[in-house]
Amino acid sequence: MHTAHKTKQYLTEENVELLDHPPYSPDLSPIDFFTSPKIKNRLRGQRFQSPEEGVDAFNNAVL
Repeated sequence: MHTAHKTKQYLTEENVELLDHPPYSPDLSPIDFFTSPKIKNRLRGQRFQSPEEGVDAFNNAVL
């Protein structure tokens, strides 16, 4: 049995309602279209010694 089928079966048994998202909708995640590229450009080429350093750099780039 395929994994996705098992997942759908489980969700149906547990009465979990799935919400469909329209494909290619700009309302789906505006941050992917506007904010993320700007932040990625600011962080490009940097290397971090720890995940915390990366989070700090991200927070500084956002502010």
